[in-house]
Amino acid sequence: MAVDERSVHVIRHYRSACTERTPQHLSEQMIDQFVELSMKKFDEVLARRQDIPRELAQTKHRILATFIMTRGATGGEASADISPQVVALATGTKCVFGKKLKADGSVVNDCHAEIACRRSLLCFFYSQLHMALEQGQDGHESCQSIFEKTSRQDAMFQLKAGIAFHLYISTAPCGDSLVVKTCPGQLRVKKEGSRDTVRVKAPQLEGKLTQSWDGSTTREPLLTMSCSDKLLRWNVLGIQGALLSNFISPIYCSSIIIGHQFKHRHLQRAVCERVLGEGEDCLKPSLYGCSSAAQEVIQDRFQKHLGRPRPSKWTINWMLDCSAEIVKGQTGKCLHAKQSRLCKSKLGEQFKNLWGMIAQEQLRQHEQVFLGPIPLMYKDAKDKAESYQEAKRAMYSLLQPLHGKWVHKPELFQDNFRL
Repeated sequence: MAVDERSVHVIRHYRSACTERTPQHLSEQMIDQFVELSMKKFDEVLARRQDIPRELAQTKHRILATFIMTRGATGGEASADISPQVVALATGTKCVFGKKLKADGSVVNDCHAEIACRRSLLCFFYSQLHMALEQGQDGHESCQSIFEKTSRQDAMFQLKAGIAFHLYISTAPCGDSLVVKTCPGQLRVKKEGSRDTVRVKAPQLEGKLTQSWDGSTTREPLLTMSCSDKLLRWNVLGIQGALLSNFISPIYCSSIIIGHQFKHRHLQRAVCERVLGEGEDCLKPSLYGCSSAAQEVIQDRFQKHLGRPRPSKWTINWMLDCSAEIVKGQTGKCLHAKQSRLCKSKLGEQFKNLWGMIAQEQLRQHEQVFLGPIPLMYKDAKDKAESYQEAKRAMYSLLQPLHGKWVHKPELFQDNFRL
């Protein structure tokens, strides 16, 4: 089948907006250090919450994901020079029930650990951008923020040199990374009520990939894209997502570290090669498994019983300088039915506040105001990131012929709410 050259060009052009970096290679000692930091931070987060449900406190049954930030060059033996720091953390194995979906963005749709962890990282990015703006207004260089202003036409801020993000997951992401023989490479979905993923080209899903409001809330199980597929999207478009692409250059994971079920060839295919192809690419993450010693620790803490971890209805998320938050995966809301800070509605509020702060700063500095009015709708805010959206469409176009169609939530729930 002929390659869609235009889509390939669009993705390459989009990725060129990221500051070029040298691929980062981690030593075994450094990998184990990252795992140990993740474990310690998880213990600390649990210890500080007094209302942890008993089920969630049984840590041996949890899947853990963290984002570790480093400063300075990484490589060789682990040292204090890179200052590794856990900045976001989450556990979880559940997605929201179809009957609990909300059109106003008030629930978290996917509470799998790596997905919730990345949304926690977005909150961390917003706080760092606020810090950069506030320090700039005081006339001081934003030395504490990880972001700095850029003169580029396609972004206002970029990561400071030497800052990198590494994703640790205690077990391989669901979906294609776990597929060895049956239709490797195909997109897969998490199906409501099932612990296994289903490939989108499976006969049982024929005619069901376009989800409707009445079907998802009454009859048909809700479908959510697998974590392997979402990691692929992050590695193509960046972990910052559409909203933040209005302000910052793309940010890519420097490495992905897997605790259990790590198979390099399958993970590489799942999270990179289905779109980015084989060969060297300085923006591709380096992929690592843990050492035998680290795996024993993970086995004892998170997978004490052989076999798959027991699902839990609870998930926990945390980010730097914030307290932990507990969410019920099947409802997508916090304890006492409160909105989670990870839901689209709350992230939209952060976007709106940041947009207003930047517009005021541009007026104060007599800069050309190119942001314009704050978008009224969440979908409009995402669509404002035109380069991101064009690259996303190109990615879907490349995937569909061989790997299948990307499955979306029912149109009613696709970001059509006011900010």
